[in-house]
Amino acid sequence: MHPDLLLNHLDRAERHIVSGRKKIIEQIGFIAWLAWLRKDATGAKALLREFERRLAAHITDRERLRAQLAYLAPAA
Repeated sequence: MHPDLLLNHLDRAERHIVSGRKKIIEQIGFIAWLAWLRKDATGAKALLREFERRLAAHITDRERLRAQLAYLAPAA
């Protein structure tokens, strides 16, 4: 893959990671609010697990892209 394309994908992965972390923080707050109201948080907790799963996938993608870029980088 062309290095510029890899950098583009890496940038997108970084944006997904930042966004995912924000969603997780917000969801944890929402779950706490539901608990404070003594409401069922089952669905909110399931959504949190999905957010965490997606974040892990984006982090894995980022690390793979970094490795590919390092492989393509000229030796210093």
